Amino acid sequence: MPISFLRDILPLISRQAITASSPDCLPASTSQQDSQAASVSPPAEALADLGAHAGFWDWDLTTDKVYFSLAWAAMLGWDVDELQPTSSQWFELVHPNDLARVKALVAEAVERPGPSIASEHRMLHKDGSYRWVLIRAYVQCDSTGAPRRLIGSQADVSDRKFLERILLHDIAYDTVTRLPQRAIFEARLDRSLARVRRCAEYLFAVFFLDLDRFKAVNDALGHRHGDQLLRSVAERLQGCLRPQDLIARYGGDEFVILIDNIRTEQDAYGIADRIQQQMRCGYQLADRVLTVGASLGIAFSQASDSRDALLHRADMSMFQAKACGGSTYAVAAR
Repeated sequence: MPISFLRDILPLISRQAITASSPDCLPASTSQQDSQAASVSPPAEALADLGAHAGFWDWDLTTDKVYFSLAWAAMLGWDVDELQPTSSQWFELVHPNDLARVKALVAEAVERPGPSIASEHRMLHKDGSYRWVLIRAYVQCDSTGAPRRLIGSQADVSDRKFLERILLHDIAYDTVTRLPQRAIFEARLDRSLARVRRCAEYLFAVFFLDLDRFKAVNDALGHRHGDQLLRSVAERLQGCLRPQDLIARYGGDEFVILIDNIRTEQDAYGIADRIQQQMRCGYQLADRVLTVGASLGIAFSQASDSRDALLHRADMSMFQAKACGGSTYAVAAR
């Protein structure tokens, strides 16, 4: 166990000796203690608290000996005899970014024994990768109430964490264009509006863009090619923006763009001109080159604007641009 952690945790543990006859102490057999494959069985109520998990470990808090089960070691790609039977071995396998949290959880559990504790964190696999695990642990005390053992189980939840990341990504990002969804854009827009209200000199613009003639392309070539066109448009639009700007798909063939922190309105007009220039270039779809334009509405920030009001002004300006024949932009009155 690392010295600094021992210094934190040992004062929490009573120095009272543990007798071999105590039901709460580990087996006294030397051969059993030296064998990493030896199974130290926690009481039935502890097992019930821990639940049905694959790999068990048993940490004697007074000697710093940790017994890892065969399943626990195999979960991380190790043979059990390759592991040192100490808490420092366990902590060395915890991801550096998770280590402080795991140690704090253990220290709190020892200081205030109670119901079983749980943690999800990453553990180092023998192949060099990290696996997400769920641990549940139970502090076992002696007859005086002093903590003596920390008995735990570990389950590999990497597949679940992977699926969670996919689901969260699908919620946050459009599956066709891979751009942020509306909710992310609106949250960022709210932050920019808050800055405007704090600082009158802060300026940004919102672009509301609608593709011209997209429905005709979709109807003629089908949705698969329509989606391909939307992806290509999204990539071109992103290439026109600065790192601090944000683009999102707003729905259908509509995109919204936050042109953040500009010095003058001319900065926004320069980006709008780049967008229009890029949109005039053809797109290769289904063995033909197609050209679609974009009607673009621009609304500049005002301290009195709500998010919906600002988006509405940009949207109305987009319709003005479309009424002028498309492939241009119009600016909302301030």
